[in-house]
Amino acid sequence: MDDYEKVFGNKERIMVVFAHPDDAELYAGGTIARLIANGKRVRSIKMSSGGRGSRQEKISEKDLTRAREEEDKKAMQTLGIRGEDNIYLHLRDGARENNMEVIEKLVYQVRKFRPEIIITHNPEDMIIRWNKNEISNSH
Repeated sequence: MDDYEKVFGNKERIMVVFAHPDDAELYAGGTIARLIANGKRVRSIKMSSGGRGSRQEKISEKDLTRAREEEDKKAMQTLGIRGEDNIYLHLRDGARENNMEVIEKLVYQVRKFRPEIIITHNPEDMIIRWNKNEISNSH
């Protein structure tokens, strides 16, 4: 028995909660695909639509939000997540706070779906590491 079976073997409803579109695929895409292939229902929650996450200076936040959501919808379909299980909370990218408005939006989704387990970011670790030279050259 591998760890997958230990963690997910008896679970039917799994929620993944990430900051942006594409985070679910980067952090847990293989696990999500395996869960769905095993008949589990997976709901994906994106806190923001990533509208400020580009180095392209000529794209508006609105256009980037639209593009990232369209790309994300295709990725979620590829993984097998149903349209009704692909949720965007539309909080402004880079402006989230731990306040009651944010907590209420997420709690609503948890109560509505009633997941048996939630997959999310590790608050102690970051997947992105910036090259110091790249940062100093951009200012």
